[in-house]
Amino acid sequence: MLFVHQYPDWTNFRYMRSQIIDPLCRVRFLQGLLQGKASFAASKELSESLSKKDLMALMKIDGRSEVPEVFYSAIRNFSLPMSEKRLLALHASIVPNGGHFRKGVDPYHSKILRGFEGVSAERIPREVTKFIEAFNDSKTDAVLKAAIIHFHFATIRPFDSGNGAMARLFSKMLLAKSEETARCFYTFDETILENKDAYFEALYKAQTSNGEITSWILWFLHTLETALSKASENLTRQFEITKQQLSISGVPLTEREQKLVEHLRENPEISSSEWASLANISHDSALRDLNGLVQKKVLKKSNSRGRSTRYSI
Repeated sequence: MLFVHQYPDWTNFRYMRSQIIDPLCRVRFLQGLLQGKASFAASKELSESLSKKDLMALMKIDGRSEVPEVFYSAIRNFSLPMSEKRLLALHASIVPNGGHFRKGVDPYHSKILRGFEGVSAERIPREVTKFIEAFNDSKTDAVLKAAIIHFHFATIRPFDSGNGAMARLFSKMLLAKSEETARCFYTFDETILENKDAYFEALYKAQTSNGEITSWILWFLHTLETALSKASENLTRQFEITKQQLSISGVPLTEREQKLVEHLRENPEISSSEWASLANISHDSALRDLNGLVQKKVLKKSNSRGRSTRYSI
């Protein structure tokens, strides 16, 4: 059996554009949707927390526990070009006495990668040069390139250890570039960690192919779409609250009206009887509160009449 890097033109990666265009468009749409929600509803603290959590997951996939500070810096500086010096410095940050290419065969191939091994040691400098050129190339969509670059580096495996973490870091840098921001609002590597066996299986399948990597790109895009969808759902409630706050900003509310609005942020709707009971007021007072907020265009009425009328923000 030949590995993909044993074909002479292996870095001319082939994939079915007709199969990847729809998932790539869905990912791009979700990136924009999440960034839009985050601009209203998410804080800098949330971004930093998610970034830390996701980088921890990135390291845990390979059984590592420490996240080097330089990894955060690499993502913040996503727009800087890659160079051999930068690549070696990143590696030195995660592996003691690292920062140099391996001199022999890939030592982890039999244990982790089901017999797959990276390129031979004498080919590493040449293959890394081609990798750096591909990383710095700006012709390919950055999300698509994040998938290809991940596979490219994970297939070369130029170091004795740390290759997987480096490949995933390069993906994160390119995903940041695709959004033109280093602020993190979804946990892609945590999603990979949750599906670690499928991740290694998808890599192995492509690494034992003849250079056709559609299946790997589809797996990458599907996993990214899952992470983005989950993050968007998590932000929806906070987004709706913020939207409501913006819509009623400047509207004078009594203390009791404020309590009513806060209640409706936690509950979808309320009746006059329910509000009378919750606020310990008469039914007439409850109606005045609710109808007053309808007049202020803070609440809206359902189509039901009488005591069946429901109110919502």
